[in-house]
Amino acid sequence: MAILQSEGISHIVNCASGVPNFYPTKFKYLQLEVLDLPWTDIVCSFSRVHDFMRKCVDDGGKVLVHCNAGISRAATFVVSYLMVQRRMSLQCALETVKKARPSTSWMVF
Repeated sequence: MAILQSEGISHIVNCASGVPNFYPTKFKYLQLEVLDLPWTDIVCSFSRVHDFMRKCVDDGGKVLVHCNAGISRAATFVVSYLMVQRRMSLQCALETVKKARPSTSWMVF
C-alpha cells in the first residue's frame, strides 16, 4: 500500500476474478468481474472503466488498473481508455502501454 500511495494512486480498477479490494478506506475502487477467457465480452465494460478513469484524472488523481496476471484484461482496459479518451491510434496506445509495462508475454496475439 505504501508504494501505491507514494506513486499518488487514488483510484483502482480491480478486474481480477476473486481478488478483493484490500484497502477500501484508502482508495476508490471500481470492481469488475471480468473472466480471462476467450469468449468473455470485455467491451461491455469499457464505458464504466473509461468513466471511472476519466473522473479520477479530471480530479487530479491517478489510477491503477489490475487483473490477476497483468497480461490481457488490465492492458486492454488501459489501451481502450487511451484510444477513446486521448484519441490515440491503436498502435500508439499499445506502444504507450508496452513502454510502461514491458513484458515478453504481454498481450500475445
